[in-house]
Amino acid sequence: MRNCSVFLLILLSISVHARNADLGCDCDPDLPGSPGSFDDVAQIAGAVQSEELRSLSNGICRSLELNYGHEDAHLRIEDVFLRHLNINRNTPNYKNQIFELWNQNADSIICENSSLVKPHLRTPQQFMKRVIDMNMDGLVFNEFLLAPDDGQTVNVNAVQVVNGEEETVLDYIEGILEDSSQHEHYDINEIFRLRHHLVNNFGALNARDV
Repeated sequence: MRNCSVFLLILLSISVHARNADLGCDCDPDLPGSPGSFDDVAQIAGAVQSEELRSLSNGICRSLELNYGHEDAHLRIEDVFLRHLNINRNTPNYKNQIFELWNQNADSIICENSSLVKPHLRTPQQFMKRVIDMNMDGLVFNEFLLAPDDGQTVNVNAVQVVNGEEETVLDYIEGILEDSSQHEHYDINEIFRLRHHLVNNFGALNARDV
């Protein structure tokens, strides 16, 4: 539905521009609100998509916070994706649509706001890392994000630039394991298992190998 809205916006912008040309309009392409080229149209569409993606990111990160400690947290996060796609659990292959959206945009699904539950967490933070730091990986990953339908892949190699360095979730996990001062904040045995699971079942990579 949202992709359709962007497509219609592009068509409308193109048609207005074409009509002005047909009528011999000597329109100033720099006037606000009047696309002067296909590049302008692409920029408008990109801005709309970016804002919608930011809204999705804020929604799932907020849901993670609100459902901290709740056994149905994974379902509430899934609900945010479903609303964004304008589908529901009765939609055929609805999980495939969710994972296609995730796979295409994982790099940009970022928690921009500080955590109210755990204010010390890094901000901004890619969603998978935020799940780990909230100690909700067992539920959110095993019951949702790392539980695709048969044949569906999951992008676990989103790259986030942190302090000028590229970092994947694998880099982040290995940093936790290597820094004993962080161990008190995590179930380290679970973090070891998660690393093994990501590498062996989902092809997790370090940023240098992506």
